[in-house]
Amino acid sequence: MTYMTAAHPATGPVALASGIGRILVSSTRLDHDVVPSLLSRAATELRLRAEIHRTRRQLSALSDRELDDIGLTRGDIDRAARKAAR
Repeated sequence: MTYMTAAHPATGPVALASGIGRILVSSTRLDHDVVPSLLSRAATELRLRAEIHRTRRQLSALSDRELDDIGLTRGDIDRAARKAAR
């Protein structure tokens, strides 16, 4: 069984670097449009990750009773935060 920690690789700095790395690798054009496109995509990725983090933090602050009222459990928080941000 795997336990999630505060430094969960899917949400921490490693994931951010990985996401930006995927953006850099996915661009094969070498003209003047590459840099603005890469920066735009990186900014979008950062905004998305910030929204996921904010939603996760807000849901984590709720009591188990409040989570139950909205049909969630503690185990659903990560999935719900990602779904809400997309």
